[in-house]
Amino acid sequence: MAISDQHIHLSCSAIQLTNILSVPPSSLRFEGAADVDVNPPSVNKTYTSIGKQIVLFSELRDGDWFECSWITHTAITTKQESITSFQTCRDKNSTAASGVIQPFINSTGECVFSITAPSDQRIEISCSIVNFNYFDSWLRLEGIVDIGVWIPATKRVYITKGNQIKLYARLRQSEWFDCKWKTVPRPISNEIKLCRDASSTASNGTISPLRDNVVGQPRYCHFSIIAPIGYQVEIFCTVLNFTSVTSFMRLEYITETNVSKPGRNKIYTSINEVLRLESLVDNSDWFECNWTTAPKKTTPSTTTPSTTTPSTTTPSTTTPSTTTPSTTTPSTTTPSTTTPSTTTPSTTTSQKPVPTYYMCRENYATTATGIIRPLDNYTAFFGDGRYCNFRISALVDQFIQIFCSFVNTSTSLSLQILNVLDVEASPPVLNRVYTSKTYYLDVYSRLRKPDWFSCRWAMIPAPSSTMTDYKFCRHGMATTANGTIRLIDGMTAGEWRYCFFYIVAPVDHQIQFSCSAVQLTTNTSTFTMSGAIEGEGLYLQGGGSYLIPELGRLYLSKSRNLYLQSRFNSTDRIDCNWTSIRALPASTSQFKLCRHGEATSLNGTIQPLGNTTGAGQTMECMFSVIAPLDQRVQMVCSDVNLMSSTSYLGVS
Repeated sequence: MAISDQHIHLSCSAIQLTNILSVPPSSLRFEGAADVDVNPPSVNKTYTSIGKQIVLFSELRDGDWFECSWITHTAITTKQESITSFQTCRDKNSTAASGVIQPFINSTGECVFSITAPSDQRIEISCSIVNFNYFDSWLRLEGIVDIGVWIPATKRVYITKGNQIKLYARLRQSEWFDCKWKTVPRPISNEIKLCRDASSTASNGTISPLRDNVVGQPRYCHFSIIAPIGYQVEIFCTVLNFTSVTSFMRLEYITETNVSKPGRNKIYTSINEVLRLESLVDNSDWFECNWTTAPKKTTPSTTTPSTTTPSTTTPSTTTPSTTTPSTTTPSTTTPSTTTPSTTTPSTTTSQKPVPTYYMCRENYATTATGIIRPLDNYTAFFGDGRYCNFRISALVDQFIQIFCSFVNTSTSLSLQILNVLDVEASPPVLNRVYTSKTYYLDVYSRLRKPDWFSCRWAMIPAPSSTMTDYKFCRHGMATTANGTIRLIDGMTAGEWRYCFFYIVAPVDHQIQFSCSAVQLTTNTSTFTMSGAIEGEGLYLQGGGSYLIPELGRLYLSKSRNLYLQSRFNSTDRIDCNWTSIRALPASTSQFKLCRHGEATSLNGTIQPLGNTTGAGQTMECMFSVIAPLDQRVQMVCSDVNLMSSTSYLGVS
């Protein structure tokens, strides 16, 4: 231990650890040195203490040896502001207003050096020499605006985001660097430079790249615009000139789903109070983007839609201003009165005006009812081919029903409704009512001139726990002990739907399932089931794992779950029912093929289930016997009577 104003220099001329593979192994390590990890130390390397002591820990066996020596020297402390020359692996930190940082002579390994400026200032640092010869050597700068600087570009000025920077140096002997820093006041201006400024809380401003004299080494930086609580950020770029194939700009935390290449003069809006811009640029690239902040549009328009068709004329393409886009509501059609009354979201129970939301401006709604559509002249505000997402969220014990009274899209991907029971809703069928799988659904759009849509939703309660009558495309899951499943009512001639349905039995129960009617009138109609013991593990129906339920046949689930899926039209008919039966306890020894899927008991008997098929029908099932890890299974059959030429019993 040194005295209070001194450091320790420690080096080892010999280290011989011959029992590093023993338990516990031989070891020698230091704690309290400026190096990040000293375990074990390197021969002839000088280690410098952070404070006034270094602690040695060793565990040695016969044949092990080390010899280390130390000296003390006067410490350079952060209070000595007149000192401006520092070395990594010797000095730990500095608060000097300017200085030079270099490696300690003969230092290797990784060391950390931090510089701290007053809270109202930032730090600029540049390196005149960076000479590294090994791929695993680095000088990492942490706390700067640039992203991922592990080897600084020579003569480039790096600027901190706050008032501190940390240098992580890892190098070998003969490698070298020479860096200088100074502290500078924080700039006060709306003229923002990428890679100089990290963020801004100004209500409006302009951002462009910071150019320097370094050629051929691009910079990777990000910048955040932070609006007050309850406000949003709107940004558009008047100049976007990226000449390099690796250069890019990305906008994050915005209402649009994916903006890796912003469009010129297109307005982008933040989801909440923060918008982030991220860019990789070199000196040949240039962009200019303007932003403004505005109150968050949490209260949508509450105008009632008229009965006229919205105009599809081409909007103006003039450069938008930085003010909030107009939200004038174009007329939309009233939902058709021919929509099935049993499923259409109610629109007459309340005289309150229906709130209207706009794609690419809002991205979230929790109101019990509402309309979602594009802004009037949306291409003038948001450009052509914008990709945006809008989520409707209900309470956890509710579902959402949505239908579109007007759909005019140029491609199948122009409008999609996701997380609904229908497998196919891209684009949605006019006036078809879609029901969400869970308490939320998503509307995705990517519109071009003259695409347009208007969709309306309402929230409905979840089915009651006593419900037993379920319909494809209206219900997604049943947890009742018994019930029926049929096709949805009210389909028009030629209409197709493709939906799924889950059945979940109570704990310790199986599902017993059968169909009294399966009428598929076309060769494209389907009705499949998975989770039944019959066919489990077998390759059926062209290699798939689904089973086609047959009329009057009894099926049992392997576990608590059955999964049904059907593609049907208005002329098809499906009528099936299920009950829950208690599963056999683990201690049982009597098993039935096609009722039980596996056994873990030490002994038992397996027989056919029987009386589950109609005349001429067969069942194909698999049963597994699973023994403990240290045992095998021995099986013998006392009776095998296969009456049909197609029947078989296989053991593998």
